[in-house]
Amino acid sequence: MAIYFDIIIPLEKLFKRITALKLNEQLDGYCGYFNIKTKDSNIKIDLSNYDASVFNHPDYSFFFLISKQANFKAEKSPYDDSFFPFTIEMTGGRETETEIEQLRFRGLAKQPDKETDKAFQKLQRSFNKDSNIGKGLHWGKHFYKRKYYEKNKKKIVWGNFKNRGVGPIPNNED
Repeated sequence: MAIYFDIIIPLEKLFKRITALKLNEQLDGYCGYFNIKTKDSNIKIDLSNYDASVFNHPDYSFFFLISKQANFKAEKSPYDDSFFPFTIEMTGGRETETEIEQLRFRGLAKQPDKETDKAFQKLQRSFNKDSNIGKGLHWGKHFYKRKYYEKNKKKIVWGNFKNRGVGPIPNNED
């Protein structure tokens, strides 16, 4: 199993996939915000109803899926030792009219909880089986085999909106 993978897909489509795979029945979603002047905060999100305003917030940092069996509370950190094996972290996903940011999925633990690991693998397999999703991207001089992308994307793709100096990810369909 890959410990991480990247996907270039609108968050709205990702949330529909999570619901279609019934992952929302075993995982809770949280959005993490970071502001240097205030403390970090996590807000629970409804995985079956995508709300763009949650991710377009200027303090948006990441979101994560965590097993319902972990009994996670929003005032805690998904990086705490007791929640680590139950957490899938996702960074990125912001979108504008002309640009989209890649999503990076990362299982936090090398030895994750079995149910969390199954959910992670199920999601990754769903991208492998989807004929509208391509796998592998050339970016600069490198080929990234763990990058998935929506084949008919028409937006400029960035690895990270906060670091646009690296240059956009090319469209493999060109």
